[in-house]
Amino acid sequence: MKKLLLIVATLLVLAVSGCAPQVDVEADAAAVRNEFDQATAALNRGGGAILDFASEDAVVMFAGEPAAVGKEAMTARQQRFDDQNTAEEARSVDEVVLSGDWAFVRWTGAGTVTPKDGGESIEFDRKGITIYQRQADNSWKFARVIWNSNLPLAAKSVPASRDAEPSDPLVGVWLVATLTRPDGETIDPAGPGQFIFANGRYSAVFSLGAEERPHAAAGFNPTADEKVTQYDTIIVNSGIYEVNGSELTLRPIVAKTPEYAGGSSTMEFRIDGDILTTTMRSITSVDGASPEGAIGSSMTLRRLQ
Repeated sequence: MKKLLLIVATLLVLAVSGCAPQVDVEADAAAVRNEFDQATAALNRGGGAILDFASEDAVVMFAGEPAAVGKEAMTARQQRFDDQNTAEEARSVDEVVLSGDWAFVRWTGAGTVTPKDGGESIEFDRKGITIYQRQADNSWKFARVIWNSNLPLAAKSVPASRDAEPSDPLVGVWLVATLTRPDGETIDPAGPGQFIFANGRYSAVFSLGAEERPHAAAGFNPTADEKVTQYDTIIVNSGIYEVNGSELTLRPIVAKTPEYAGGSSTMEFRIDGDILTTTMRSITSVDGASPEGAIGSSMTLRRLQ
């Protein structure tokens, strides 16, 4: 009886093994390589073509930037990049490893990013890992991507992926040099102030006059009147910014004036060497109201770094 049970068990194992799907590792590896090569070509075409190769829940982890989680976030980054840049990259596969319905590709790439506004092209050299997931139709799409630069930190470089943050002439620290009111009055030199732009975020703090801002008699304990005077002599806001050609839009998420948080301001800007000139075109509060006396004002700033 025991011998019969052993034979039956053996036959069952053989039957199950025969019914199990056979995985062609070499064919899968070739399919993943082909998908990677097509995605590289899509990057070079631009226009959002790379998104066709991403899974719906894909995550791209950029060097020195927040990750884009999901196709919607990837699409937004892709749009910003393509609006302002073209890129060309040659990538090579260094390794492909498969495990069931997952595969990872280790790769290297190098190329150039060229601003559409006529700016100088910037070379990049990077390495990364792309993780692919088999889809229900047996195709492969990338689900996770992470990369970093091969260049020293001091080297001049920008994100090289077409779905990464675009090349941005405003990135850096700018010190306020002059302020010109809508009536033509110019404060030169202006009081202390600075703008910081980085990774689509900005921070702005500057004094509205040339004179030193008034101090409270009791130091850190100003009276109600002293608070009003101090409030009226400074601008403070921070949030998200967008660049579209020569147009700069600020979208504050926190501001000295609460009504401005959630609103926006748009200005024309020009960069001449290390000098940034801005002219206010519109400003609205979170409820759509516009303040008086701001449209037409301008400032010049000097790049610190």
